[in-house]
Amino acid sequence: MLKHFYIFRHGQCPLNVTNHIQGQSFNGQLTATGRLQALNTAQKLKNKGITLIVSSPMKRAMQTAKIVADIIKAPIFIDSRFIEVNMGIVEAEYFIAAIQRERFDDVTMYERLKDSYVLTPEKLESAKPDMAILHPLPRVNEIAVA
Repeated sequence: MLKHFYIFRHGQCPLNVTNHIQGQSFNGQLTATGRLQALNTAQKLKNKGITLIVSSPMKRAMQTAKIVADIIKAPIFIDSRFIEVNMGIVEAEYFIAAIQRERFDDVTMYERLKDSYVLTPEKLESAKPDMAILHPLPRVNEIAVA
């Protein structure tokens, strides 16, 4: 019997808007856009026969899970193994500043090379049969497991 797992990321939260690295230290809630993203995800998952939602204990993840669960009528299981990665000293720092400082000698070099770090569907086409990229978009990914 073929089983399907649908993996989705939490909706937008305030630090996403300001381009800050979140990690575990920011345990904030969704923005209005994040709530809308969760509703859109729920609509995509509505008729998939999902029987359980597993969520991180972070507020943004639990809020997303609740919005989806209310629409698809599935229970939520909170699992601390899904908690956000601890980003250490770069938590709450501007994302671009952290990447630039970590990998490049100057901002000019970062600006020239930054797009090489973006994973697009075209770049991933050859890996598609073997993997699913979960972050940041699309918000819903389907993985089929035999």
